Amino acid sequence: MRRFVLLFALIFLSCEKKVVLHFEEIEKPKKEVSLKEGIDLFNTMRFKKSAVFFLKNLSEFPDDWRLNFLSGLSLLKTGKFEYAKRYLSRAIELSDELKDYIHYYLAVAFFENGELEATLEAIESLKSFTDSAVLCDGLLLRVKTLYKMELYEEVIKSLREEYLPICPVKAETKVLELKVYCKRGEFEKAKEVFKEAWLRRDFSLREFDDVGKECGEEEVKKWMTKEMVREKMKRLMDEERWNDVISVGKRFFNEDDPLIQFFMGKALYYMRRLRDSKEKLEGSINALPLPLRCEAEFFLGKIAERSGEENAVDLYRRVYERYPQCEFADNAFFKIALIKKDENLFREFIKRFPNSELISDAQWEIAWFLIKRNDPSSVNYLTPMTTYQQKLNLKAIFWMTEAMRRNGNSDEANKILKNFMENASPDYYWVSGSFYVKEVTFPVKSEEDRYFNNPLPNAREISALLSIGIFELIEKEVRHLLKNYPERATEVLYYISKEYPDFIMLLKNAPLSFYYPLAYKDSVFRYSEDFSLDPYLILAVMKAESSFQRFAVSRANARGVMQIIKPTAIFISSQLQMENFELIDLFLPDINIKMGVWYLKFLIDKFSELVPAISAYNAGPENVSRWCSDFGDMKTFDFIESIPFSETKDYVKRVIYYYAVYKNLYSPPFEPEKIFKERACVK
Repeated sequence: MRRFVLLFALIFLSCEKKVVLHFEEIEKPKKEVSLKEGIDLFNTMRFKKSAVFFLKNLSEFPDDWRLNFLSGLSLLKTGKFEYAKRYLSRAIELSDELKDYIHYYLAVAFFENGELEATLEAIESLKSFTDSAVLCDGLLLRVKTLYKMELYEEVIKSLREEYLPICPVKAETKVLELKVYCKRGEFEKAKEVFKEAWLRRDFSLREFDDVGKECGEEEVKKWMTKEMVREKMKRLMDEERWNDVISVGKRFFNEDDPLIQFFMGKALYYMRRLRDSKEKLEGSINALPLPLRCEAEFFLGKIAERSGEENAVDLYRRVYERYPQCEFADNAFFKIALIKKDENLFREFIKRFPNSELISDAQWEIAWFLIKRNDPSSVNYLTPMTTYQQKLNLKAIFWMTEAMRRNGNSDEANKILKNFMENASPDYYWVSGSFYVKEVTFPVKSEEDRYFNNPLPNAREISALLSIGIFELIEKEVRHLLKNYPERATEVLYYISKEYPDFIMLLKNAPLSFYYPLAYKDSVFRYSEDFSLDPYLILAVMKAESSFQRFAVSRANARGVMQIIKPTAIFISSQLQMENFELIDLFLPDINIKMGVWYLKFLIDKFSELVPAISAYNAGPENVSRWCSDFGDMKTFDFIESIPFSETKDYVKRVIYYYAVYKNLYSPPFEPEKIFKERACVK
């Protein structure tokens, strides 16, 4: 009996234990994989590391379709096509989400692996997704596959019957077409297609080399003319694609063609390669036609001015003396007046060039001299400016009332200012006016609930893409929606703007408030608290720096949403003890914002006032320290107008205006007295 009781007790305890364990398994929350680290690696093009991350997590979550897709995509980017196929195929089996994207990238893996029949099969599956952002990519891949299979008649047929009816013409499609003509020996047809393709914006030297490889370099050279090279470079200049201008110029450079040298010289100037620019311009100047010779002379003056050379004035003087009818003659004279800071030269400018577009600028410069002397006659120069376009109108009205106020007529000044603020769209000068006139309400309000009455197009697709977070795919979807659903563009972009505000500037005719999203909200508010800074100031700086674009790169190689250059990044990372920091991390918004906010706080602590700190964020603390020494005792209004770098002056005005908009939208009131002080810099 005792044995039976003991046996029963053991069985009971064993069953109880099993029940408890089973209960614990039910109650235990399911572990979820975090994709963020891998996504960050992928978005910053560290594909090998992202592949390792996703594959490591896949061993624990083998049935997660996202991990299979992201593993396959990372492996595809690293050239591991055989492995990529395995994981992309598995992702298709596991879920119905993003099947169009997965089919497309699976087709790419087959194509790169040389499995052409399988490529065509995968694209056939993609064709059923008629409203897909990657359908045109898939159809173009089909054309490339047919070309690789040497089915040249099918290439032309597929282009004309499948691709072109629904997809945009690309340089790549033109290249495929002309390569088919070359393969068939139809060189005249190929030549005509080449001429059309050459002037396309997306036709680069890579496409040119591809054509030469298939059609023969000597044959392609016969198609090229000097006029074609010139026209290509001219279009590149109009588009401000300076690197491409140089690349085309170098490839087709001819010592006998001064126009190509001239284009290269101008491009080099804008790339800030001043010595090279000077060499090209001086080498071409004597052989240029008269109007371009004048322009080249003017640019030589600009190079000298930017280089700090003493002969800049002489070079500018040569422009208007040698070429008095040249379109740059007035500009050259105006430059001399600016360099010499000579009030009388601006007066002479108005007499000599009465029809110049720079007349209002000359009037402003004269008025500014008079304002600084508290001379009431400044109003005589400011009043005519109030009839010009709105931007100049607002500036003139504000400073006209400021001059009146400084000469004891505050009541009349405030009446004029109030009337102007009630009827004008807000800008920096409107915000400046709010320092004096408090009763006019800031005319910007939130309108985020204006839309969103109907389901968004491709809402499920967008949600799936946002949950994964691969920027390349989100960008594809956004551009597809903008093209195919333009009437829904505003709500689509606003829908994603809090996480992906990079595209907000693509909006057309949206309410003003839509251009001021709470971008990267979690990061901004977290670091604003950590470093004791107003989050809306951070957003204003970010908007001015990059328009929220995480992959923004400036001409000075400043990177990311808060545009941090390499030396500053190294300094900040050492101060924050970021041991594993890499420069490519600047393209990660969270890291960039953390570093940018710390640096902005560092500058505010250094200068003790907001405007010098904002100025230093753009121009560097050394320059601002010098300005504070030279004219820091001015009022803030005057200090801003006196900033010698036009880029920095405009930047500071934009940040102040954006800050006012953000505060009035999300955390009123904006307090202008915290920005505009009697003395700009602390002693």
